[in-house]
Amino acid sequence: MIEWIGSSTGQADGIPGKAFTAENFSISVFNHEMGHVLDLRHTFSSLESLTDTPDIEFEIDYNCDGDNNDSWTNGGITISESQRFDSRIWCKPSDCPNNLPYQPLDYDLDGIINYQDPCNPQIEELEPNSSLEGCLPQPWCNDEFHSNNIMNYSQYTQTDGVFTSQQIDVMVNHLNVDANSYIEAVLADDQCPPPMANIHIFPNEDVDDCAFCFQLEATMHDNEYRIEFLTLSGAVQYDTGWKTGPAIEQCISRSIKYINEYKHGFQPNTAYIARMTVENVCGDQAVEDRMFTLPPLSGCQEPIPKITIKSLYPNPFTNNLNYEYTVERQGHLKTWLVPSTNGSSEILLNSEQVIAEGTYIRTVTPPSNITSGVYYLVLDLDGEVIGSILIKL
Repeated sequence: MIEWIGSSTGQADGIPGKAFTAENFSISVFNHEMGHVLDLRHTFSSLESLTDTPDIEFEIDYNCDGDNNDSWTNGGITISESQRFDSRIWCKPSDCPNNLPYQPLDYDLDGIINYQDPCNPQIEELEPNSSLEGCLPQPWCNDEFHSNNIMNYSQYTQTDGVFTSQQIDVMVNHLNVDANSYIEAVLADDQCPPPMANIHIFPNEDVDDCAFCFQLEATMHDNEYRIEFLTLSGAVQYDTGWKTGPAIEQCISRSIKYINEYKHGFQPNTAYIARMTVENVCGDQAVEDRMFTLPPLSGCQEPIPKITIKSLYPNPFTNNLNYEYTVERQGHLKTWLVPSTNGSSEILLNSEQVIAEGTYIRTVTPPSNITSGVYYLVLDLDGEVIGSILIKL
């Protein structure tokens, strides 16, 4: 790996290859060029034959008439709707430079701007009853239409870039040759590969969100992981304890009882340290720290929940309590009984690892000595919290 002096950020010496150069030695360039060395093409290349790495292209219907066959002149520039735009450079649409090359646009030259911003057109303010309404915003204004594949020309940071399953197969097959038999020997041995811990703040965490979440990553052979949240002085603010299963996400959520406070005593505008510890079956550990500051909770908007309580019975209850819930993702789920009275302690009823999305039914027995009154049954899926009111007789 040597410095590449030129206009490119990086270049491999072949596909497959034995070396690459890099002018911009970043995570995205390193992984992209290493992918070429390990026999991967660009996802937008005609040579790419993998079925799970499609190219993503856009054709823009500027005047929203249902086709993309029109063209016109605007300020001496001929605009053709047949021009294709691809998403080989991945970034959040709001941050992408030159999302649309001809904006603001008066496509019919009547002196009225037909749209100022393709992602936030404000149709009624610009041209009431416009035919553009319902056509905009353009698809590429949404993150779901963009590709964060490493073999695109990507602008991702940290852990946002991905390889697909078939791309990984290509790289593994390229390594699985006699010249690299040492790799096979290590993987076949009884020794434990070293553990790996990665913890990152999700890039979309801001003041509008009611939960502050971290993206977790551990190597597939690791046995357990643990997340500790510390003050800058080293005091433990919250500890998840050792957890098994895939390390995916950990969130600090809003309290179910106090709407403008975080759980576990976390304070906004205060710096903390998130520490992830990973341990493999041999007892070896890897540790990574990440400093963060929580935003205020006032005015935050709850995200669309990935967990719902479908039924809760009997209500009122005396002894056993049954509840049915649906989850749209895997994760670690805790069930709490939370008294509505201020100052009363929360009671942990159940803790489990949900390994797949679906609907589940559980029966729990709250402590026999709890007093009569109003409670919340609270489900906490890695920091995403929902609750339902119930009464204890």
